[in-house]
Amino acid sequence: PRDVLRAEFKKEFYEPTKQGLGLVARDKSNDELAGFLFNVQQYPWYLPKGRGNPMKPLYDLGDEVYQEAIVKTPLGLGAFVRGAVFRVGAGGTADGYEGRGVGMLLRSACIPFAKSKGYFRRVWVETISDATFHIWTDKLKYHVRAE
Repeated sequence: PRDVLRAEFKKEFYEPTKQGLGLVARDKSNDELAGFLFNVQQYPWYLPKGRGNPMKPLYDLGDEVYQEAIVKTPLGLGAFVRGAVFRVGAGGTADGYEGRGVGMLLRSACIPFAKSKGYFRRVWVETISDATFHIWTDKLKYHVRAE
């Protein structure tokens, strides 16, 4: 299943590249990649994963969290339906750049970047890292809408 999962993740990360919404931080001294964020225009109707697909349990869990966030909070279903939600998905920091503010730099750029596009009304963040969660909630003052 490792090859299947790898192929599935490649497909998932192709969309942010195609949409041109990803953010990259480069080291000015050597032009090396210091970090990245994969961002997409979020729609509530991602293609369902078929039975037997190893990613299906992950998508099923995501559906539950999305539904909770939409139903139990003032997140705004209209923004989802119109494609006006900027979703911050996966991000990463290159080896040697951890703890140097790259994550904070990229994440603090999300709101201005989304606003510059002119049609995003909400920013939706998904995080699995305690360090990233700390950046969004403690430093940038985002609110948790569903967990």
